Amino acid sequence: MLGAYSHMSMGHGRRRTKALIAGLVVAVTSSACAGPPRLGDRPLAGERCSPPSGEHQLSARPVDVALDPAAVARAVAFASGNFSSSVRVYRHDCLVATSATDPDLERVPANIYSATKTVLALVVGRAVTLGHLRLDDTVGTYFPEADAAHARITVRDLLTQSSGLRFAWVNEVFPGPSNGVRYALSVPFAHEPGTYFEYSQVPLTLLAELVTRATGQDVQTFADREVFSRIGIPRARWTWNRDPSGLTYGYSELAMAPVDLAAVGSLMLHAGTWNGERLIDDAYMAAMRNSSATNPGYGFLTWTNQGETYFDQSLPVRPLVQRRIVRSAPADMFEAYGSNDQFIVAIPSVDLVVVRTGGAAPAGAAFLHEFLRLLLGGVEDRELVDPGPFVPDPAPPAATWDDLRKFFDPELPLGG
Repeated sequence: MLGAYSHMSMGHGRRRTKALIAGLVVAVTSSACAGPPRLGDRPLAGERCSPPSGEHQLSARPVDVALDPAAVARAVAFASGNFSSSVRVYRHDCLVATSATDPDLERVPANIYSATKTVLALVVGRAVTLGHLRLDDTVGTYFPEADAAHARITVRDLLTQSSGLRFAWVNEVFPGPSNGVRYALSVPFAHEPGTYFEYSQVPLTLLAELVTRATGQDVQTFADREVFSRIGIPRARWTWNRDPSGLTYGYSELAMAPVDLAAVGSLMLHAGTWNGERLIDDAYMAAMRNSSATNPGYGFLTWTNQGETYFDQSLPVRPLVQRRIVRSAPADMFEAYGSNDQFIVAIPSVDLVVVRTGGAAPAGAAFLHEFLRLLLGGVEDRELVDPGPFVPDPAPPAATWDDLRKFFDPELPLGG
């Protein structure tokens, strides 16, 4: 149950995949968006489809939304040739392209791994908006069993992955603790809360349980009633696994269908509004998609393209990467990202959402760079600079003993 995936290039020197599948299906329905406003050869200002929900996916031809059909086809073919199960492209909320396998898989839930983290951030944002909790509330407010040190951790610290708790991959996810709250409240500190980014896992189970305690509803019940059902995601089409004690995994293990991930992407794109109704406070959404104090490439459990540098995950070295997360995308891009290249990408300046599920692309970080480079090269109503092919990152420094302890730490609990 791996709850993360590095944005760094995996496997230096590997040639990126050039295979294009011949059976590509680009969803270009002859009808444009149903009902007013109707899209013509080029959309007029303000014209768009209604947000895509699971049962209502309005379509348009790429040309109707100022996208070059050939560029869209090349991008989707590239992604399809890199082990994608689903590829879905939306502009102005209109579905303009899918992969050939989408008709069979678009309504089949699959584990989105660490993209779960961003969905949890949206659920927390809804709870904040409804007044159930505040960003500066402390863990001690909801967990009287916490000792004085752990009680000082804030909701904001957990959302920005800066709790300060010691972290090790094996200890947290292989097989993982039987009770995530008990584990998080017992792990010693490596840093002062709020001062250091560490892409941890189990502390987010603590955050999910905090939502349960703050709202008086199980976090999954709250998520269903206050977020998922409001954006058209049916209860029968998602599952969210729990640890052996019954606590919802906050960091992974949410299974959703591609059509429903598109609804999540539209909620992200529109800064927490859905069909004109504000579900999540605008200031919260701004913090979610913007750089945080401890990582210029990370907001609230969400990767952001703003930082000219960013801290990646500790695998085992926690590198400061000397580039934006995706150089081929505008700086306002932000994304939910999970193991094996599950992603929901939202780019407000281009009014674009992309969903991809499937197996890991062999080129690692180069995959998303090249895919978005091909797709955004087809945007015809805005000047976008082509940064060129992906340039592999320098090899990270040699791992120290402290780095290796972030893979497995013999001093921390293992399971149990």
